[in-house]
Amino acid sequence: MEKLTVGLIMAADKYMLKELVRECTVYLINNMSPVHCVDLILHFDLLNPPEHLENVLKKATVIFYRSPSDVFATAK
Repeated sequence: MEKLTVGLIMAADKYMLKELVRECTVYLINNMSPVHCVDLILHFDLLNPPEHLENVLKKATVIFYRSPSDVFATAK
């Protein structure tokens, strides 16, 4: 689930599956990792509209700034 969540939230958002977007959002906020934060920051502009996912982006930004060495050590 952890590897698929960012892609899943993007697909759910594209096809307007609001409940799935909500579930992915809750999951990402509760289980944010350095890998997730990089993917979210890089792809956040592709989400329609991005305003409804601002809490996820804020969490990703916090993770990025708190542990930059972990973020840069990711395989992505």
